[in-house]
Amino acid sequence: MTARKEKACSGPPKRRDAAYPHRPGPAPGREGRRTRRHTTKHERVRVLLPDEPPRFNPEAARVLLRILRKARAKAIEENRRREDRS
Repeated sequence: MTARKEKACSGPPKRRDAAYPHRPGPAPGREGRRTRRHTTKHERVRVLLPDEPPRFNPEAARVLLRILRKARAKAIEENRRREDRS
């Protein structure tokens, strides 16, 4: 039995004097982890296309077209949001 009341979805109580820290720091000589920050500068992606398009069956072509349309719509939406903030 613990001092505080626990809910069914809560995890077990953590002891302050645990044998090791639950989130240990970096090893000696190593830098700590840093979270990626969102920046306004986006990395560019280079796409190399062959001279002739590959041969697809109709189903594969539809899937690829769907992916490309989705990517283009996302890029357009991001550009609109960026312009709205400016």
